[in-house]
Amino acid sequence: MNENENKNNQNIADKDSGASSDSSRDLAQARIDEMLRDIKKTAAARPQTPVQRTAPPEKTAQRLPVREPPPVREQSAVGHSRSVSPAPSSFAQEDAPVEASQNRAPASEKSGASTYLDTYAQIDAAEIAAKDPVAEKQKKVKTLLWSAVGVLSLVIVCAVIYLLWDNKDSLLSPDGDGTAVTAFHPGNVFSDAVSPNISSDTEFPEGIQERFKAAYAAEKSFVGWLKVPGTSIDMPIYQSKDNKQYLKNDLWGKFSDYGVVFMDKSNNAKDMSKNTVLYGHNYDTKDDGRFTDLQFGEIEQYRDLEFYKQNPVIEFNTLYKNYKWKVIGCFVTNGDDTGDTDGGKNYLFAYNWTNMSDNSFMKLADEIEQRSFIHTGVDVQPTDKILTLSTCTYFFDRGGRLQNARCALVARMVREGESETVDVSKAVKNENIRFPQLYYTIFGGTNPYRDAAKWYPEG
Repeated sequence: MNENENKNNQNIADKDSGASSDSSRDLAQARIDEMLRDIKKTAAARPQTPVQRTAPPEKTAQRLPVREPPPVREQSAVGHSRSVSPAPSSFAQEDAPVEASQNRAPASEKSGASTYLDTYAQIDAAEIAAKDPVAEKQKKVKTLLWSAVGVLSLVIVCAVIYLLWDNKDSLLSPDGDGTAVTAFHPGNVFSDAVSPNISSDTEFPEGIQERFKAAYAAEKSFVGWLKVPGTSIDMPIYQSKDNKQYLKNDLWGKFSDYGVVFMDKSNNAKDMSKNTVLYGHNYDTKDDGRFTDLQFGEIEQYRDLEFYKQNPVIEFNTLYKNYKWKVIGCFVTNGDDTGDTDGGKNYLFAYNWTNMSDNSFMKLADEIEQRSFIHTGVDVQPTDKILTLSTCTYFFDRGGRLQNARCALVARMVREGESETVDVSKAVKNENIRFPQLYYTIFGGTNPYRDAAKWYPEG
């Protein structure tokens, strides 16, 4: 073989060797590209949970254990599967300390997250806070402070209750001496507790009864004492310069639903008017049909004939003299002029008029007899004087609607030298009671007294 043939053979060998080398490189590159595609597919198929990295706090950062994610099974196009290692992620870097609370997976992502996120999902913020000694100490301090505040408040409340109870008597009067006289407890008036009020410089009205000096010394507006048998009415009576002061105030001007039982401002406790009028509220404190009122509610029992027969005489004593009074009637009427009529005009029966002529007084006595639930048979003369106890009544109330109405008990003063005894056998029920128009408006029927003459006080 000549030299030229050797060179040609050598060139052909070199070309074959180069082609073989190029083919190997192409195959290796193809395999690398295929692996890269597999890795990308695996990474795309796995749910990614973003992790926010923050600078690790000094000495408080917590290094969490790292779990390698399990191999992912990838289904090939022809139905075969193979294991592919997932691409490295930030969770695999052990030198990156992170806050446990920041790496916790949101609840919305837990259901679709890989199992390797469970470690982060199980970490509770409260557990981390409990491990923080500063937070734990602050919590204990707050608990102690609130406990101290609670104990202190309880001590203050108990102290206030003790002081109020210990000084309850002194709180009854404006002077704080514990000698106040209430409107409902006669024992407070005549007991020794009020004796210190009577000092050497106390000025009493001329002619005052000795037994009423203590009550008058305790409260200068005291004018007398009322007692109605068969009831709890056994109480002092007061009087002010107007008829409003004691309606919703106690003896010292403080608000009170019960007010104070009082005498009409135009009455005179010493000379006694033709009609002495006493006012008191009506509070029904029980819903069982019994009369348990603190003031004048019990006078409505005089609508009953038998109750009257057992209690025909009442007692009202003034600062100056003792009196007995024979009951002549008990009636209900309107409390304002919209409840009755006079020839088509509004009318108000002025039963509480205090001073009038003898003739007008006799007409008033007749009006009372017409309206009374009972006819007592007790006579009335022009020179007589009467006592009227007035209160509100629920007689006309129906269906929860309150009506402005009044109930009045009227008694005639026992005359000088007259017997206090009453022949109750003469008493009968009134079968034709004169009611105001309000009665017929509510219960129906025709008012037989609609066009009757109406009484107006004269003189």
